[in-house]
Amino acid sequence: MTDSTPYNLTDQDKVLEPLAHAVAAGLSKAVQNTLQRAASAACVEMARTSLRTLLKPDAGTVGMEIQFDAGINGSALLLIEESDLTRLGEIISGQESAAGQAAAPQVLEGSLRFFTSAVEAAGESLAQSCGLGIRGSAPKLINPDGKNEALLALADSYSDTVCLTLHLAIEGQLDCSILLLVHGGLLASLNSQLPHYASIASGKPPATQESMPTDADAGGRKPHSRWNIDLILDVELEVAVSFGETQMPLRDVLKLGVGSVIELDKGVNDLVTILVNEKPIARGEVVMIDGNYGVRVLQVESTVDRIRSLG
Repeated sequence: MTDSTPYNLTDQDKVLEPLAHAVAAGLSKAVQNTLQRAASAACVEMARTSLRTLLKPDAGTVGMEIQFDAGINGSALLLIEESDLTRLGEIISGQESAAGQAAAPQVLEGSLRFFTSAVEAAGESLAQSCGLGIRGSAPKLINPDGKNEALLALADSYSDTVCLTLHLAIEGQLDCSILLLVHGGLLASLNSQLPHYASIASGKPPATQESMPTDADAGGRKPHSRWNIDLILDVELEVAVSFGETQMPLRDVLKLGVGSVIELDKGVNDLVTILVNEKPIARGEVVMIDGNYGVRVLQVESTVDRIRSLG
């Protein structure tokens, strides 16, 4: 892939920094999950460019598109050299591709399985670092032959985009670069979910109406500039999950007995609500973890709104 000509990143672009760290962590975790060995992965560059700029005239680049539909909405395009994708698939599948021939189906399947695992792990990493639960589809292979025609059909969608350059190294087996092009719609969605990140990244104070709460409002005292959030990080809070609710006349409540069924206001496929101190802060789907119920977070309030809810 050719070098891009970088444009200056805007403050809004910088919200991609936590996503870049999460994707790098996801790649490392995917190596552990599929190969049970260590790997290093890092985002080494973030710049504005275009898909046309990145494609070689003689082809050789394979693209995979990922659709995000929970937590954030939009698409991203993953680009990798055809030779690196084939080598990765060979490592995972344990099969060699014949020289000069297209990668065997098992090899491509191994590569796609790897990147599917990486997307899932990246979502888990972002939830841990920012409290933002996201979900992305399994990557859709655009051009397994490495030719440009199919990718160029997406050129208008990725004509002015932020490109994350990720470096992945599996000791003694693979050393490659992976590009992730972020669609403008996905960038806007991420900014809406982390509205203060641009201000934090640029060193600017957030807007007054969205600033952290102070204790100076009613008494006329001089406000503290910010909360010292570190002082309360170890405070334990009650976390509950609500599957739904309903209203019942007292007479029906008194009739409840063993075997009674109460119908709630949510369907079986609806998201459950996560409550902290009886206040909703997130929504997610029910999962099983070692025989216990758990909740995978898919939507979450901003950090400031969560702190306000504790007041």
